[in-house]
Amino acid sequence: MVFPQTPRDTRVEFFVNSGWVDVTSDVYARDGISITRGGRDETSRVEPSRCQFTLNNRSGKYSPRNPNGPYYGSIGRNTPVRVTVGKDTDTFTRTVSSGWGSTDLGNAWSTFSTGGTIAASDYNVGSGSGTHSVPVSDADRNTYLGGQLYGDVDVYVTFSLALPSITGDVVAPANLLLRGTDANNYILLWLYVSDVDGHYYINWYDRTGGSFFLLGPASNVDTGIVYAPSTLMAVRVQVEGPIVRAKLWPVASGEPYDWTVVAASNIVGPGWVGVESFINPSNTNTKPIVFSYDNLTIRIPRYAGEISYWPQRWDTSGIDVYVPVEASGLKRRLGQGTAPLNSAMFTSMTTLDTPAIAYWPCEDGAVSTQISPAIGGRTMFVNGTTKFADFSRFVCSQPIPTLNTATWSASVPPYTSSGSMTLTYLLHIPTSDPPDGPGAGWPISQIFTNGNAPQYEVKYRHGGNLQVNIWSQGGLLHDSGPLGLINNQTLIDTLWVLCFRVRQNGSNIEYDLSIEMPGDTVGQFWSDTLTGRTMGTATRVVIDPYKQMKDVSIGHISVRNEYITVVDIPTTYGLNAFSGPPELGGTVVGNRVLSLGLRSSPGRKAGRCRAGHRSSPR
Repeated sequence: MVFPQTPRDTRVEFFVNSGWVDVTSDVYARDGISITRGGRDETSRVEPSRCQFTLNNRSGKYSPRNPNGPYYGSIGRNTPVRVTVGKDTDTFTRTVSSGWGSTDLGNAWSTFSTGGTIAASDYNVGSGSGTHSVPVSDADRNTYLGGQLYGDVDVYVTFSLALPSITGDVVAPANLLLRGTDANNYILLWLYVSDVDGHYYINWYDRTGGSFFLLGPASNVDTGIVYAPSTLMAVRVQVEGPIVRAKLWPVASGEPYDWTVVAASNIVGPGWVGVESFINPSNTNTKPIVFSYDNLTIRIPRYAGEISYWPQRWDTSGIDVYVPVEASGLKRRLGQGTAPLNSAMFTSMTTLDTPAIAYWPCEDGAVSTQISPAIGGRTMFVNGTTKFADFSRFVCSQPIPTLNTATWSASVPPYTSSGSMTLTYLLHIPTSDPPDGPGAGWPISQIFTNGNAPQYEVKYRHGGNLQVNIWSQGGLLHDSGPLGLINNQTLIDTLWVLCFRVRQNGSNIEYDLSIEMPGDTVGQFWSDTLTGRTMGTATRVVIDPYKQMKDVSIGHISVRNEYITVVDIPTTYGLNAFSGPPELGGTVVGNRVLSLGLRSSPGRKAGRCRAGHRSSPR
């Protein structure tokens, strides 16, 4: 492709009148589209991203106060805008037997399959759609564009099923594959229709080495959309860096603004895009089941932001009427007004000489539905209804959440191991502590690694004791038994910071668990050794995996690539809320007093994530 003689397929869209509208034809080519992001040379701060272009307004439709305009009452302050660049399309207007042929731009479709008798005739194009014919249960058919590799990408496709209803087990249409490198390695959008309630459900998985790893919430997400035979549906997915997003809607209803599911993937690097159709093992619908697809578009996301101002301009003749708009990213809105102070614990954790690998303050606002990261960039997803900003007895922190029998989970960014790792968090167990579960106790936290002792859990036992269990894929490797507190202390209704650390010592793993109260200088400590095992690096953190911690409050979760005891960690300063200068009994970090026990207003807000029941992709 020669540029600019053959310009890029650039698309500009506004979210107006409750839907996305393509306004590209009104964007003047004379001024182009300018996108600016990141920091300028020799500056210490990153400015809000910007996107500038000019709209033809001779019809008056981009005048917010024009009552005769089609967007009157819908454009104005903070109107959403997105800009994408097209890479490929497939409208399936050809006829092909035993394959899908090539896309509108000439890129060839390839196939792979599992289950039943695999035949080339399972793939066809005709009557304006590409089809997968899946002959048996527990089988899939896949088509993918192996000649084109994408890192960040936006994929849209429509699909339909003609089944009267779903019986026996789930049917999974339009499972989109992203960043694929072969049949065993890709990011999977797992979209299925339940045989129980007829709803569409969504979740994200990483498939690595042939195994599936659930991303985001711990169970699949109910879209609330009910399956109807032969209804044309649309699914759109987007991957940007580690973040994956998905939404589903009936084509007749128009594309919604919000993403239905947002998660974080561990698969990096470019890969191909594909489409999969799958039938679960116990499905009893008549076979084969034919899945139909159309209107595939593959685009690269270039910009998403908001337009806050619509300046009206015209030339001296009054004929050329135009609107030069500038969209900005969310950082512009966040930067308005006076920045609030951060809590002592947040300040301590984000200004350490050796930063954490991942850190979730858990100081999100009361209306939040997921937990924002301060370090590491991986959102902690909430499966259930956590009470955010609910517990305020830690003077070092803004109010932290109460679990309310919800599971929290987040992936840990890849890193190079120092041979050690440490997990810390604030903890409060209420007077009405949970009963013991099967095998005594319920896990408060789990940290997963890629070593051969891959799961470490700290359990709470009814009555105020702790316990450590270490698991492999084959079962339990180590059980510490109950770890009782000394000096007649109890976990119940006491403020604690908990520290679990692991390190490799030759061919063995050493671990210990320590806890400390604010103002404490000694803490309590337990340790042990697991022989013949390797630690690896942390990959995921899960809080309350069995949803048993109702009134338990947890905050300031951190994963560190070092081996430090609870009384040594720099967060001890923050835990005591920097209670004053040395002459007043306080603590100095370095050569400066950071705070005098002040509390601050919340500085962050989390997005939304809903959770539903679980179904396996295989």
